[in-house]
Amino acid sequence: MKKWIIGALAAMTALLGVGFGAGDAAADYPRQVPRVAFYGDIIPTAGFNNCHGGVHVSLKNDRRKPGWMQVTLRSDGFTRNNCKVGIRFSWYDTKPGFYHEKYFNVKGTRARGKVLAQKAVHVGQGVNLIAVTSTHPLSRGVSYYTLN
Repeated sequence: MKKWIIGALAAMTALLGVGFGAGDAAADYPRQVPRVAFYGDIIPTAGFNNCHGGVHVSLKNDRRKPGWMQVTLRSDGFTRNNCKVGIRFSWYDTKPGFYHEKYFNVKGTRARGKVLAQKAVHVGQGVNLIAVTSTHPLSRGVSYYTLN
């Protein structure tokens, strides 16, 4: 029962954030997806071949393309260049199957802010629960309630 209440409050918070926005007339597209974030926006990774670092996650959407989300992964700095990192992008929605996932392979770099990958993913319209994690042995992911 408590989990349902927390989920409903998170969805209402996201909806309120959209309702009090600046409006469509001056909006730039794509724009950051309205979301409630858990654990921030950086995925720390540690594991293979002494390769440690972080991946910053950015989510954007375009109201002219309903249901689509642009996922951008940027380097937050790694211990060395060409670190191989697997990223799992997963989401829950109301489409049968309810759980969906995509995998991205990226090469981490010491340069902070460098784009490692940029992908368009169809997550559907409405409220989604999104999780982005590393497939390295020691990692922690980030998760969001989004309104797309």
